[in-house]
Amino acid sequence: MIAMLTSRAANYLAGLERLERVSTREVETTLLGQGFPCFAPWLEFHERYAGYVEPMGRDVAIWGIVHRRSEWLDSGRADVDREIKMDIWYAVCADVHPAYNYRLNNDGEFFGRMATSFDVKIERNALVASFSAKGPNRYITSELHDAAFAQRLRAELGPRLDAAASDKYFRYYANDQYLVREEAGTSSLVDGWMRL
Repeated sequence: MIAMLTSRAANYLAGLERLERVSTREVETTLLGQGFPCFAPWLEFHERYAGYVEPMGRDVAIWGIVHRRSEWLDSGRADVDREIKMDIWYAVCADVHPAYNYRLNNDGEFFGRMATSFDVKIERNALVASFSAKGPNRYITSELHDAAFAQRLRAELGPRLDAAASDKYFRYYANDQYLVREEAGTSSLVDGWMRL
């Protein structure tokens, strides 16, 4: 099932470079030829997002399951593994250093920074990019562990949930001054950005 992205996320994608990509049909043939199953969420992801170049500081991630020329993956091949006891399959979904953990499970959940789908990951990227485009800011973590600061921030941001960027793993809250990420399971503020 293909979700609709917000206009913010569509604008974010429009601003990314997109390289020539391997066709989705070729990805399907490659997966099956390597003896792997071919799950619909993987093919949908590849069809929509293969070839986009995501800047990541000094690194980049080139989205897609199979790449003709790759720095971190075997060119022309899919990188797939499986948790046998749980019967869960994972496909690497970007040409990027393995430490970034760009993988999708067979249900389409993203594992780099847990998200229920790659669409949610894009919504989060777009939210951070939009916040950053409005002026200088800095990354915050330790401030969120100060009880008084966190309480004030929660009162200010409480009604400002960004639904498109939030899911069962993380909730994102934003206003003109702050953008913060909260772990959904514990309701703990994890990190964020503060306008300078």
